[in-house]
Amino acid sequence: MGVNYPALRVLSALSALSLLRGDVLTIGRHNTFFRFCHIRHLTRVFNLNISLDECRDIARERFTDKLFQKLGASRVISIDASDYEGATVIHDMNRNLPDGKITPVDFIYDGGSMEHIFNVPIMLRTVSQTLKIGGIYFGTCPANGEPGHGFYQFSPEFYYRSLRYHGFEVLRLYLSASQYPVRWYRVVDPSDIHCRVTFLSAEPIYCFVLARKVDSKPSGAIAPMQSDYESGNWKLNKDHLAFDHRFRAKVKRLLYRVLVLRLLWSLNVVARHVLLVGAAVWPTSPGISRVNIDADLRSLKDECCTSKAGGHEE
Repeated sequence: MGVNYPALRVLSALSALSLLRGDVLTIGRHNTFFRFCHIRHLTRVFNLNISLDECRDIARERFTDKLFQKLGASRVISIDASDYEGATVIHDMNRNLPDGKITPVDFIYDGGSMEHIFNVPIMLRTVSQTLKIGGIYFGTCPANGEPGHGFYQFSPEFYYRSLRYHGFEVLRLYLSASQYPVRWYRVVDPSDIHCRVTFLSAEPIYCFVLARKVDSKPSGAIAPMQSDYESGNWKLNKDHLAFDHRFRAKVKRLLYRVLVLRLLWSLNVVARHVLLVGAAVWPTSPGISRVNIDADLRSLKDECCTSKAGGHEE
């Protein structure tokens, strides 16, 4: 659990946009996984008011409390199941948070804790309960390529559905390649394009999500439902599992299995490596596009102003 260079880039952009402010809660006591050159570079990119000596001090610290304070936090609170790293609040996130244990905060950062918490629904409920209306949640967890890292890996579909269920609107959702150079891919909501958003990856991929809390009450549904099932397409035989029994459709499926899955698979693998050189994520569906992360995050400013005008803020 911590702040690495990709997460630091997003946090720096949020600070420049004045979206990282007030009381900050970290899920776990987060460690510093970046170097002096990283934070020094980002202070220049985002014109942050952090001096050279302060950058050096931040990079030397084991924990990230000083980093969050310099990025705009007035107070930094950490919650963990154990006190071995000196967390502010000792609480097992697998259990419901007692009322009044944490005063609602303005910003929550989860730098890789959720995949280690077995009872994810309760953890998300706690996140929703401890964040003010209009507050920002920034979470990052494995999406692909690290099956032994924790209990889970999380898909974009999971974040879109579960966060909306708990009263959030997702502002941005990215896939980030973990190896240098860092490459960023923005993922749209599958319900917006009426299609499952799927991908392969050439290296471990992390999901970065930015969400704003807009409702104090979670959805009245029993649990979130995957978007293509929620839309009811399966009732109309329009989902991806609808089976066409016509003779022409059967011949088409047979040819696909023989020609594509059998004969062309090896050529497909070669073509992917040739045509997608330098790509960490290989989209197998619409809804994923490579982006310039700095420019895309800067565009959040206008959207957040629109959200405030629409009444999302208290």
